[in-house]
Formats: sequence, structure tokens, C-alpha cells
Amino acid sequence: MLNKLFLIITTGLPGIHKLIFFFFTESYLGVFTLGKFSNDYYIIQFFIIFNALGLSSLLMVNLPKKNTLDKIKNYSSIINVTMLFGLLISFPLIVLLYETNILYTIFDAYLLLVGMSGNLIVRHYFLALKMYKHIFIFDLLVLLFFLLVFTITNFLEVKISILELVAIIYLGSYISFLIYYKMKVLRNIIPKKEIYLALNVGLVNAFSAGVYFVLIPLVNKKLGVEYAGLIGIIFTISSLLVLIPRAMSMYFLPDISKNILDYKTTEKIYTRYKYINIFSLFSLFVVSLLLLFSFNYYFLDRLFQLKDANIIYSLFMSSVLISQLSLAPSNLLIAFEKAEVLRNIGFKLLVWYLFIYEVLEILDVQHFIFVYLFISSMLLANLYRFYILNRIVKRIFLENKKGIE
Repeated sequence: MLNKLFLIITTGLPGIHKLIFFFFTESYLGVFTLGKFSNDYYIIQFFIIFNALGLSSLLMVNLPKKNTLDKIKNYSSIINVTMLFGLLISFPLIVLLYETNILYTIFDAYLLLVGMSGNLIVRHYFLALKMYKHIFIFDLLVLLFFLLVFTITNFLEVKISILELVAIIYLGSYISFLIYYKMKVLRNIIPKKEIYLALNVGLVNAFSAGVYFVLIPLVNKKLGVEYAGLIGIIFTISSLLVLIPRAMSMYFLPDISKNILDYKTTEKIYTRYKYINIFSLFSLFVVSLLLLFSFNYYFLDRLFQLKDANIIYSLFMSSVLISQLSLAPSNLLIAFEKAEVLRNIGFKLLVWYLFIYEVLEILDVQHFIFVYLFISSMLLANLYRFYILNRIVKRIFLENKKGIE
């Protein structure tokens, strides 16, 4: 029971970290600095989808099956490939983004990429071994480092950017893990087959959540740095709200997988899960409106005094929550080992986003209208994905039923 409690808490702590970083920046450093931080932070988050997220997911699959020595070898091979990607591939791309004025910094952004990549892999290492208490301590260490580094730099009057501060604490927590657990980084590289699998996972995530990361520099370009800060805050809040449907996903997915050969039981579980998910998302939308009221009058009032901030908030939050409708059919397809369906649909949606972007650019619409229409296109795309995935799931149930009869 205690282990499950730690799992719930640790699921939400990364979101709490982001919320603290963003609220701290808005409160102490101002809206302009928040916008620059938000822009670079979420661009690096997009890099991490390919750099660490896909690769670290392999730990969840491989580590539970291995003995102690093989665990270290597998962990080392993941670290080696991740850092190799970070050093050899990501850096030139970061320089390119900086030279084209999409990124505000090179060194701080790159340091954040390395630190957050290592931090993410450590979290998945503990998750794979179900060491939830250790994740809790590890996440508290991140907050401790944040307080410590901020206090020291403030006392010594050392100038340090918020992005560099966040990068240092993630890197510090990762290095502390290596030292405390005496983790040796061996000269191992994972097989090409597993690298391909990790890239496939990264693509699926990039086609879904990754699009929202790209939206922030787009808003920065169209509306200015203050709006990049606004979107960053909204995204951070939405990522906390969707922890509820994601937690339900972790609850229902094992039951679906266990009963996958029993189509009647699976369909019953799926239907129940789908409607609970829809109800929870509607409830979260109501909560998001209550939060919007508090932001206008009690918190973050400087940000929400920006022109049309409420409209952007409502559109963005609606799009994110609607995207979670696809959790139920996506989980079922993963259980049926049909992840390629998700990748293919994600690719089609990417083409749709590029098409909308180009059309709006050609029409040279007013910048606020551009942002409204682009976010609305994401909302419609998420509804389409839910509709298509739901149809595919119904067809799978129908085929299984006919096969048994």
C-alpha cells in the first residue's frame, strides 16, 4: 500500500517541479524572463523525446528480466547511447536553432538537455525496478538542489540564468545518483534493433505531445516572448491536470493486457475505462475554468492581463484535455501490439499541422488569429484521432467476436 502511495506521489512530482520553476520565474524574474525560459525549456523537452524518453522506455522492458550485472550493463548502454546522441547530434541542431533566433541560449540549453536526459533515465531505472520510494527521494533531491543553488548564487551575488539554474540541479541530481549508487558507466551500446524501437517510441510521442512543445516557440515568434511565458505556464498546469487520466491509464492497462484473449471481459473493461476517462476529462475542464478565474484575480494576474490570454488558455486547455480522450483506445491497441497504428495516425496529423501552418502563412493572417486557428486545428486533430482509434478498436472487437463464433 505504501509503495502504491509513493507511485502516485512520484507520478506528480515532475509536474510539481515544473510548476515551481515557472511560478518562481514569473514571481521573481518577471514575465519577459519567463517567456525566454519557457521557450528554451520546452524546445529542449522536444529534444528529450528522441534523446532520452524513447531510450529510457527500454529500461522499463529490459531491467526486470535481468540479473544485477546485466542490469548495470543495460543501464550503461542506455546512458552511452543517450549521451552520444546528446553530444554528437543534438548540439549542432541547438546551434542551428540559436543562429536562427529560435533558441535564446546555446550553453544553458545544451546543459539542460544533458541534465534532464540523465535525470529521466534515473527515474525510469527506479520505475522499472518498482523502487518508488527511491524516486520520491530522488525527486526531493531535485528540489533541495534548486533551493541550495539559488541560495548560494544569491548570497555570492553570482549572475545565473533560470535555465542554467534548472540545468545545474538536474545534472547535480543525476551525478549524485551515480556516486551514491556507485553506478559504473561501462562501454556498452544497445543493439541496433533496440535503438530502432526507442526511435519508434520517440516518434509516437513526438507526433502527440511533442507538437505542443513546438507550439511555444511558434507563439513566441507570432505574439512575443510574454505569450511564450503564458503558454509555458498553461502547458505546465495542463500537464498536472492530465496526471489523473494518466494514472487511470496505469490502473486499467494491466487489466486489459491480462484479459486480452477474453474479448468479452476486455470489451467490458475498455468500455468502463473509456466512459470513466470521458467523465474525468469533463470534470477536469470544469476545474481548469475555476483555475482560470483564480489566475485572473489572485495568481499570475500579470500574465493573464495580456490581450486575449483567457481565449488562448481556454483553447489550449481544451486541446490538451481532448487529446487525452485517445488514452483508452491507444492503450488497447498497445495491448494488442498494434503500436504502429498510433505512429501512422500521428504522422498523418503531423502532415495536417504542417498543411495548416503553410496555409495560414500564405494567407498572412493576423498573428492572434493565426494562433487561435492553429490551436483549434490541434483540437480538431485530437478529436479526429479519438474517432479513428475508437473505430479501429470497435473493428478489432467485432473481428474477434466473429472469429470465436
